[in-house]
Amino acid sequence: LGFGDWDPVQDKINDKEVSNNGDHYTVFNTVLSTIPIFFDIYKQHALMVNGSDSGPDFIEKCKGNCSKKCNTDECKNFNRRLNLYKRFVDKHMGTLSADYQFFGGTKSNTESIQVGDYDASKEYDYVFLFKK
Repeated sequence: LGFGDWDPVQDKINDKEVSNNGDHYTVFNTVLSTIPIFFDIYKQHALMVNGSDSGPDFIEKCKGNCSKKCNTDECKNFNRRLNLYKRFVDKHMGTLSADYQFFGGTKSNTESIQVGDYDASKEYDYVFLFKK
């Protein structure tokens, strides 16, 4: 699943840019509303959540036009989308855990993903969910 703004010049959806057009709650709720539909169709599949601002190429691009005055060791925009979803899961875990099982994933130096039970106190590169 991917979400973004339609780019008529490229004739495709662009999920890399931040449009800042004031519809972030609408987009967020649209994304969330697709999860039950996804699991209705793909009952035995997992959903892996990460953001288009989660890759190393994002940090390099962000440094070029950073408005947050980040230092060279940190990018405050990095993983912003994933952290938004993680905060939602953390806040609603009691309700969500009735229907979904959550796991956290961390990318290792070898580019493999280490997966374990979800813990709200940990930082993750990915959040995985399964329909119970």
